[in-house]
Amino acid sequence: MADILPLLIQMTVIFSIFYFLIIRPQNKKKNDFLNQLNKIKKGDKVITSGGLKGTIKDFQGKSNDIIVIDVGHDTKVNCLKEYLVKIESI
Repeated sequence: MADILPLLIQMTVIFSIFYFLIIRPQNKKKNDFLNQLNKIKKGDKVITSGGLKGTIKDFQGKSNDIIVIDVGHDTKVNCLKEYLVKIESI
């Protein structure tokens, strides 16, 4: 039993380091982005996971899950909310 105690202490320390340096900051960043995603509005500048940059012009769908993005020169693209990777609010 005495041989297991140092191992358990080491594993606890290693897990604590991983939690505070990796897991916790990632969860915070994810939650901040999801809050920002729920507050998007017309006129916000966005970047999609495919690399398209544009401005939100309209929302479609039952729960506003489809976004109409103006990418320039009167070109509009439909995109799902879940494919947005960056949002710049005005």
